[in-house]
Amino acid sequence: MNSNWTKENIAWVSGLFEGEGTVGAYTRKSKEYLHSNGRWYKHKEVCKIAVRIGMTDVDVLLEAADILNLGEVYGPYKVTGGGHLYMKGKEYKNRYNLEIFTFEKVQQAMILMWPWLSRRRRLQFEEAVVKYLDYSGRS
Repeated sequence: MNSNWTKENIAWVSGLFEGEGTVGAYTRKSKEYLHSNGRWYKHKEVCKIAVRIGMTDVDVLLEAADILNLGEVYGPYKVTGGGHLYMKGKEYKNRYNLEIFTFEKVQQAMILMWPWLSRRRRLQFEEAVVKYLDYSGRS
């Protein structure tokens, strides 16, 4: 057990996830992969599961990553105008993401945060896990 996994720390990370995070299982086509027969093939569809918390405050994400010890902080990502939430030509702060990949780590994050999550977030976790397990044939 991680010594940072105190009730207070996990409750804080859960609140951060509740407000700024998302979880999902996503299918995409990989660029290429090596088959067990030794040949390279392109466009194999794969399913990935991930927990993400995105925001401009990298120090907050680094603290959350230190507490959970399950993922990494990635970025900075430049945010530019043009989207429906952004004004064209305006400068925005860079964005960062705390990302947790692999089914086992996502499952661990879910178990840790579960007591502090809203019904909506719990359903998001359940839907992501079911989709991932169905797709990967692990159910």
